[in-house]
Amino acid sequence: MTQLLALSFDGPTSPRIRLRAVEAGARSLDAAYGWGLAWYPSEGAAAMVVKDPTSVGTNALTDVLTAWERFSATVFLGHLRGAAKRTTHQDTQPFRRTWGGRDWVFGHNGDLRTGYREALSLGDDPVFEPVGASDSEYLLCWLLERMRAEAYRRLRDVPAPVLCGWLREANRLGTLNCVLSDGSDLVVYSDGWGYRPLYWRRHLPPEPMLDVLNDEVELRLGADGASRAAVMVSTQPLSDAVWCRLDPGSMLVARRGAVVDRVEPEDGPWEGIDGAPGMPRIDPSAAGVEGMARLSRALDAAARATPSPDPEPDVVTSPEPTPWTEEDEASPRPTLIDEAARSESTAALHRAARVLGAPEVLRAGLSREVGDDLESVPEAPRILETYHETLYRYDAMVEHSAHRFRLRPLHDATQELLDHALEVEPACPARDYPDVFGNHTVETVIRQPYRVLRIVARSRVLIHGHRRARLRSSVQHHRLPLVWMPWQRQFLSPYLLPPELPESQLRELSTYALGFAARQDHDVVETLKDINQTIHSDYAYVPQSTSLATTPWQVFTSRRGVCQDFANLFICLARLLDIPARYRVGYIYTGRMYADARQGDASHAWVEVYLPRIGWRGFDPTNGTLVIDDHVRVACGRHYADATPTEGTLYKGGGGLERLAVDVKVVDLTDRADDRAATRWVVEGR
Repeated sequence: MTQLLALSFDGPTSPRIRLRAVEAGARSLDAAYGWGLAWYPSEGAAAMVVKDPTSVGTNALTDVLTAWERFSATVFLGHLRGAAKRTTHQDTQPFRRTWGGRDWVFGHNGDLRTGYREALSLGDDPVFEPVGASDSEYLLCWLLERMRAEAYRRLRDVPAPVLCGWLREANRLGTLNCVLSDGSDLVVYSDGWGYRPLYWRRHLPPEPMLDVLNDEVELRLGADGASRAAVMVSTQPLSDAVWCRLDPGSMLVARRGAVVDRVEPEDGPWEGIDGAPGMPRIDPSAAGVEGMARLSRALDAAARATPSPDPEPDVVTSPEPTPWTEEDEASPRPTLIDEAARSESTAALHRAARVLGAPEVLRAGLSREVGDDLESVPEAPRILETYHETLYRYDAMVEHSAHRFRLRPLHDATQELLDHALEVEPACPARDYPDVFGNHTVETVIRQPYRVLRIVARSRVLIHGHRRARLRSSVQHHRLPLVWMPWQRQFLSPYLLPPELPESQLRELSTYALGFAARQDHDVVETLKDINQTIHSDYAYVPQSTSLATTPWQVFTSRRGVCQDFANLFICLARLLDIPARYRVGYIYTGRMYADARQGDASHAWVEVYLPRIGWRGFDPTNGTLVIDDHVRVACGRHYADATPTEGTLYKGGGGLERLAVDVKVVDLTDRADDRAATRWVVEGR
């Protein structure tokens, strides 16, 4: 049986690929096994292709796949052909051609009918011509001729529906499963007739590392792959984990370990010239229903794996494996998912989505996305009221203490402070001042005995979300790396230095950050949005799983944390890309468009980055959103210690246990006529 294998990693990885079918004793000269593998060394545009059309037992070529130190890349494509038909080296897949200053690699499983050369003409004077007699090589030449005619020089330049349309055009002439790469993107197309469907899954750390296999191939990742995310595609699932069947006639585009685009099947039954030989006509929606059934099973498994209210601190709960078996193909297909599955907690959906990696799952109701289209942001300002109560209780009487509070919201062009009041019990003298980061700070010293310290801050703000939404300059389009003038770098230096971590950890985090830049073609804004959404999608929100001492490296390796951890990781990645980033503390209103509202009952943390010719703009990786009109900004700094809402020192007394309780409420007053009228008076009177 011919098999396709394709891998896309978010950073350079050295997999160990063992071809089980060609091991010593497994084959004879009469049953030779053909195989080919391609990869892009050093993340470059040149591909290396190794293939053996008649392999018998292990040899020097198969050893390359398991022991060569230069076997490292972000994209791998393999074509494994059984002994059903013998072929020459020139007809062994995958095939390679050069166009647009890069190598293109193509693997195909299927057969086109006689006459495909006339139907898929290369023109009178083609630049690309096949060397052998394979329909697969001819198809690659035809695709590149189409790209050359349209002046597409990279896969990311080709609109996904256009490329899928070309593949469907060829698919109507026979059977076609294929993988295509230019070293950056990986395109996977599934045959519209349902012929030998492709399966795929997305691997995310800290799941157990990939040691996966089937009858033909075994895949292992070394130490350098322990922290890598990957999109894996195979003709047969390589493990008992959840694999998604790619719908017939659909196409998936992966880049740097993530699915960046997807084209769904056409409506209605698949039609060709005379129908594919020996293949039934398949309604693409049937496979879609099967995929939804798989999602339902994954949701059930994820719900069963939901952690208890008091989870173990060093255990990450993962969904139970849902193995694929031959019986799945013959099992009855439900027409819809039970409503109970739809009503499962968003956390369960989130964990299932992390396994499936499907964009339609990752984006469905998990976050409020706002793009560069300013029309999607209402121009009318928004009024939010915040209430923040903090209680400290002590077993022993406190006789002397000093405290510092940063609880007053910021007042600037995008957020107007309408009203603010601060109450401290026991009553004490206080003074206020702006600190070096511009945060309004209140200092107080309490010299009278107390057991309970109560701090209450009430505020009302008017937020101009439309002014916050602009992320791009109309004067200049910025790409990485950014160039800072010496005086700019001096001023921004506190926000450009990454945290002090071991060099080996910073190198790995830098590789991770550069993967986002490569995935988004080094566009500054798109890179930041990708980091924001990826942290939201790929990292689990687990309360009490970390502490203030948790480092970005620990968050990266465990893939879990809370808002401050996600903000710290985002800041670290941005600074490693030489993008100024700072820590922001405030509040978030979660009553609108947040299916997975987080941190609505406590102070919240997010990230602000400095964009040239734009200024500081907010990104909330915990909720996967941009900071528009749901966030109330209070304090900022290099890290949490610079912006903590309350801090203090006990000089005398206060022994024993200290108990802390926090209550935060954020209310939208925009639609309340009486409050809106009062607010207009305040605004006009300022």
